[in-house]
Amino acid sequence: MFEEIAHRAYLHRGRWVAISVLGVFGAVVIAAGVFDAVKPFGFRDPDSESSRAFNRLEDASGEKALPGVLLLVEPQARVASADGRRAIQRTARELARIEGIARVVTPAPHGALTSENGRLALVEGFLEASEDDPSEVGDRVLSTFENRPGVEAGGEAVASSQLNQTTEDDLRRIELFAAPILFLLSLLIFRGLVAATLPLIVGATSIILTLFMLKLLTGIVEIDVFAINIVTGLGLGLAIDYSLFVVSRYREEIDRQGATGAALRSTMAAVGPMVGFSGLTVAVALVSLVVFPQRFLYSIGIGGALVALLSALVVVTVLPALLALLGDRVNALAPPGLQRRTGSRRWYRFARAVMRHPLPVVTIVAAVMIVAGLPFLRVALTRADSRVLPADASARQVDVVIKSKFAANPSDQIVVVLDTQGSASAGSPQAAGRELVGDEAVAVVLAPRPVDGVSRVDGELSAEPYSDRALDAVQRARSLDWGSPALVGGPSAELADQGASLSSHLPLAMAIIVLSTLTILFVMTRSVTLPLAALLMNFLTVSVAFGVLVLIFQDGRFEEVLDYMSGGALDTSMPILLFAVTFGLSTDYGVFLLQRIKEAREAGADDAQAVALGLERSGRIITAAALLFAVAMGAFVFSDLIYIKQVAVGTAVAVLVDATLVRGLLFPALMRLLGPWAWWAPRRMRRDAPPKKSVASS
Repeated sequence: MFEEIAHRAYLHRGRWVAISVLGVFGAVVIAAGVFDAVKPFGFRDPDSESSRAFNRLEDASGEKALPGVLLLVEPQARVASADGRRAIQRTARELARIEGIARVVTPAPHGALTSENGRLALVEGFLEASEDDPSEVGDRVLSTFENRPGVEAGGEAVASSQLNQTTEDDLRRIELFAAPILFLLSLLIFRGLVAATLPLIVGATSIILTLFMLKLLTGIVEIDVFAINIVTGLGLGLAIDYSLFVVSRYREEIDRQGATGAALRSTMAAVGPMVGFSGLTVAVALVSLVVFPQRFLYSIGIGGALVALLSALVVVTVLPALLALLGDRVNALAPPGLQRRTGSRRWYRFARAVMRHPLPVVTIVAAVMIVAGLPFLRVALTRADSRVLPADASARQVDVVIKSKFAANPSDQIVVVLDTQGSASAGSPQAAGRELVGDEAVAVVLAPRPVDGVSRVDGELSAEPYSDRALDAVQRARSLDWGSPALVGGPSAELADQGASLSSHLPLAMAIIVLSTLTILFVMTRSVTLPLAALLMNFLTVSVAFGVLVLIFQDGRFEEVLDYMSGGALDTSMPILLFAVTFGLSTDYGVFLLQRIKEAREAGADDAQAVALGLERSGRIITAAALLFAVAMGAFVFSDLIYIKQVAVGTAVAVLVDATLVRGLLFPALMRLLGPWAWWAPRRMRRDAPPKKSVASS
C-alpha cells in the first residue's frame, strides 16, 4: 500500500503539492476561528450529583447557582461609609447592565462580602442559566472594568476569558521559542537547510489540519481550550519525528539508487508501515480519553488522536510528494561545517556491550526507574481553578485577595438542593443543617431559601474547598436526612465527584490502551512476548514521568526557573492525561526500533545481531527524534499556565527516558535475556518470513 502511495506521489508530485498548499491555506481560514469556539474549565462530569444539583437549581431560578463574576471594589472611603456605598452601587449598576448577568448582589455593612478590615468589598454577578459560555460574559466584564481604578474583575467567567486569551498568547510565544530551536536542531541532525525545513513544514501542516477539524467538531461537541495546547505540542513532535525517519531513509536510498521513483518506493515500503503503526498506536492511546465524560479529557482525546493520525497521513502522502519534487536537492544548502558524514558503528558496539551483561543492566535500569517513580505514591490531587492562570491575571489576583482578606469566598460553599415537591421523610433541613454545622469544615449553614419547587441550603466553608476536611463535609452532607430528596453541589462536591467519575471510567480507558497496544504490536511483530515486554517498559517510563511531576510541581522545586507557584498538589485529571500521552509516545519509538530489528532478523541475522543492527540503524535517529520532540513539547514550559507546564515537563521527561534508558539499555538487555523467546507466538498465529541471506553491519 505504501509503495503504491509513493509511486503515485512520484508521478503526480507537482499536483499533490499544489493541492496540499491550497488545502492548507483554506484550512487556515477556518482553523483560526477555533479559539472563539472552544470552552475552558471542562472538568465536571455532567451526570454527577454536583452537576445535577446545579442544573436543578438553575432550571428553577433561571440563573447560575454560584456567582460567575466577583468584582473586588476598593472605594476611597470605607465600605460602610456613605461614599463607599455609593461607589459600590455605581459599580453594581454597571455590572447589572452587562449582557448575560442575571442578578447582582452588593455587600451589606459588615457582611460576608466586606473584607475584615472594612476597606474592600465584593460585588457578585450571577450569570443567566442559559449562558453556556461564561468566557463571553467574562470578555464583556473585562472590557467594562479593565483599567478602572479601584475595581478588579475576578470569578469563573473572568477566569475563563483570561484562560482563552492566555492560551492564544502561549501559542504565539511557543512559536517564537520553539520554531528557531527546532530548526537549528534539525539543521544539526540533517546537516542541510532544505532537509531541516521539511519536518517543520509537515508539523505546521498537521497542526493546521487538526485545528481545522476541531473547529468543525465544535459544531457537534464541546471542545475544551486545553486541547489546543496539547494538539500543538503533539503535532509538532509527532510530525517532526515521522519526517525525520522518512527523510533520513530517503537520503540513504538516493545514495544507493539515485533520486528515482524506486528510491521513494523503497523508502515508503520500509518506513511507511512504521509511521502507520506508530500513528495508530498513539491515536488509540489518546482516544481512550474519550470514555471520560469530562470535556477536558475527551477533548484532548479527540484532538490528540486526530493530530496523530493526520501527522501520519501527511507524512505518507504530502511528504513523499515534496521529496519527489526535490529529488537530490533534498541535500542542498548544506553548510560546509555540517556536511553529511558516514554512519558510525558506535550504536552497534554499544548494543553488543549491553547484551554482554544483560541481567545487571536490566536490574540496575529497572531499579533506577522504579525509584524515580516512587514519589508518585505520595501524590496529592486537587481541582483546577484560577490558580492555573498567570500571576498577573486579575481573576487570580482577586482570588488571592479574597483568601487573605475576607472571612470566606462566596463561591466556596456546600450547596444542598432540596426537592420540595418530592416525598418527605422524618428529617428536616433545620436538623440536618445543625448537624452539618458541627463539622469543623463548615462555619455556618444558612436557612433554606425556596426557589420555584426547590429549596436551597448553603453551607459556608471554613476550610479550603479542596481540602480533605471539605471533602469529608460533602460526604457528611450527603449522608444526612434533609427531609426531602437532596442533591449536594459546590466546588468541594465537584472535586469529590470528579475523583469518583475518573476512578469509575479509568479501568475501561486502561483496557483500551493496553489491549490496543498489545494488538497493534502483535500484528506488527507476530510475537506475543514483545508486546508484553513493551507494556512493562512503558509502565516504567510513565512511572518516571509521574515521579518527576510530584518532585517538581507538587513539592515546589524550580519555581523560579520554571516561573510557577506550586499549589502543593496536581490536578486530579493530570495522571490520567499524562498516562495516555506518554504511554502512546513510549510505544512510538519502540515501533521504529522493532521494525529495524525485524528487518535485520528477516534478512538472516541471529537474534543478538539483529538487535545490535536494529539499534545501529535507528539509535541515532531515535535519539534525534526524542530530542526534537522534547524541545517541541518542552517549549510549553514557557506557557503561563501551570497545567500546561506540567504536561510539557512530564511528556519531555518520558520521551527522553524512553529514548535513552529504555531503548538504549533496557530493551537490548531484555531482548538478550529473552533470546528466541522474544519472538515466540503460538504456531497457528505465526507468519514468519524465511531468512533471505546473512547480513553484516551496515
